[in-house]
Amino acid sequence: MTTRFRIIRVCKGESMSAIPQDVARYDLEASAIALKERGYEVDDKEVMLLAKKDGIEVTVYMNGRLMISPMKDREMAKNLAENLYSILVMEREE
Repeated sequence: MTTRFRIIRVCKGESMSAIPQDVARYDLEASAIALKERGYEVDDKEVMLLAKKDGIEVTVYMNGRLMISPMKDREMAKNLAENLYSILVMEREE
């Protein structure tokens, strides 16, 4: 499943946010493992993940929202978000 999202600049600062257009829930524990396998440093804060790679920090929320910092380039943010959404693990419906 491809995640549809939009990119917004946060508070005119050096951050961008990717916001899913559909309702989603991600398994943060499984996503942390998947991110680590792809070279990210991951700090699991229980309600969110902090993932770092190549000088970029991404906060991953359970609802799929991503906060990317530092980031000023919308196209780079879009490409990073697409890559991250392909790595993140959706929660299983029971």
